[in-house]
Amino acid sequence: MIDEPIHVLHEWQQLLGATIGALALVITVWIILGAERRRRNEEARSLRVALGTELRQIANHALAVQEDVLKLLPPVNQNLVPPPRTVRDLQSVLRFPDAVVYSHVGSGLGSLGEYAQPVVLFYNQLWQIRDSVSQLWISNSLELQMLSVPSSQLLEVAGSLLNAIGTATGTFPGLVDRHSSAVDEEFKMEVSAASERLAALRKSFAFRA
Repeated sequence: MIDEPIHVLHEWQQLLGATIGALALVITVWIILGAERRRRNEEARSLRVALGTELRQIANHALAVQEDVLKLLPPVNQNLVPPPRTVRDLQSVLRFPDAVVYSHVGSGLGSLGEYAQPVVLFYNQLWQIRDSVSQLWISNSLELQMLSVPSSQLLEVAGSLLNAIGTATGTFPGLVDRHSSAVDEEFKMEVSAASERLAALRKSFAFRA
């Protein structure tokens, strides 16, 4: 009779021990998963900051390049005879810094969610513009390299650059940090002003045609 309560007590002790062990295991797994989740969130945040900083720098550079392309246009005063602007001149201004962060992101782009696709599109647009101009003087012929670039082609390149920059500004909300919002708005105003200037130039040169 005495052994039976002891046996029941022993079983309860085993059950309690197993329950405590299982609970400890659950807590341990929960802590590990929480730490892993925080690590992934921190990596995603660091990626957004690094990628956003680089993308903004390249977008700013692209806007400066767009202005340099427009400087290759003939002067508004048609009485002035400027030197011809060649394919080599256009290629010399159409240069971009290496996208070091972007080129090493890989699968990390997935953490950007809906902003991953426009980030990829922005860089593809820039590279397509650069490559299309590079192909214009791929020949070793000095004569071909010194061909004059029509104003219509310069305006087209400038417009393509603004389209790419517009794609970049669409990624800003997904690559934001506490320092970028005000700067982003200022940059968007600069892009808007550049678009208005390009539209005016297009009208001006359309009348000359």
